[in-house]
Amino acid sequence: MGYRTGRVESGWGDGGYLLSGRVVPDGVEGNVVYGRSLRHGEEDTGQEVDVPPGYEFAMRPGALAVHVTQIDAHSPARAGGYAPIANTVWTWYQFGEHEQRFLHFMFSFARRLDAAHSAWAEAMHDRERAQDLLGIEARVGNIAALATAEVAVVALHRAIRMAHSLVESHRPDLDLPAAVQSVLDPLKQIRDALEHIDERADGRSGQAGQLDPDAWTIFDQPGFVPHAVLTYKGHELAFDHDVLAALLSCRDLIMEAMSNAESDVGG
Repeated sequence: MGYRTGRVESGWGDGGYLLSGRVVPDGVEGNVVYGRSLRHGEEDTGQEVDVPPGYEFAMRPGALAVHVTQIDAHSPARAGGYAPIANTVWTWYQFGEHEQRFLHFMFSFARRLDAAHSAWAEAMHDRERAQDLLGIEARVGNIAALATAEVAVVALHRAIRMAHSLVESHRPDLDLPAAVQSVLDPLKQIRDALEHIDERADGRSGQAGQLDPDAWTIFDQPGFVPHAVLTYKGHELAFDHDVLAALLSCRDLIMEAMSNAESDVGG
């Protein structure tokens, strides 16, 4: 499984260009030379389609098939081995029939995940740079690193909530990855503190905004620059392990949801 077929016009200002791929010979009938796309996992022998003078070229129904991994190959890996996936999701669902609500959900999930990774990569870069600074510059660097780490946490929290929705409401045949499950509690606690930083500044936490002697611990982050770890009220979130593993696992979950499509869709 995992194929979609068809042709659409893109709405992203790219002239309708979606994907490139090899076309290989698929037989000759009369004066018609047929071609087809390479199948997923098929070895490319390099053979080209030869259309002699007086012959026509055509493709049979379903001969143009695209596997999600072929689309995903156009997104090279970036920091931490993560490759942006929003374009993969969007392109995949342009082939054939699809349900708009699920497309919008998956595309939103992918975009939020990509945003979380971008902020994660920037935060990791900022903290590494801050390690080489001294004095006031070091303090400025530390604050900058924490700012991008905060954005990463908030974005990742939303992406993980969408991972839950994907498994619970859309694709119950899938399992929530262990790396996502293990990060749920510390991520939620730290995200809540960062998202409601004004309440923590008043020494309050919880939905009722009750006084909390540990609320101010969100402002004490001496371990982020040297160790890439955020802490809050005894919870720890390691950016170089926990966050990266959650990012990669959510990405794998999205790929699995597309690859395990129940049937091909003809165009």
